[in-house]
Amino acid sequence: MDKCRERMKAAIDKYGYTYEQLEGLTGVAKSSIQRYIVGETEKIPVDFVAKLANIDDLTLVDLGNKILDELGTGIES
Repeated sequence: MDKCRERMKAAIDKYGYTYEQLEGLTGVAKSSIQRYIVGETEKIPVDFVAKLANIDDLTLVDLGNKILDELGTGIES
């Protein structure tokens, strides 16, 4: 899960979004987003990850493949 958090943080940093801006883009409370990123919430909802992927114009499969890339495998679309 740490790799997932790192990649989410990197994607957020890439665009310079604040948690408040992400709240507006995803409909997820900024306090929840902050907990997901810093690790206070162990399980990150898939729908939130999908919403982040949409911000970066990725499909959930593309995002999953990026996360799984370090394992040398991906998922098929």
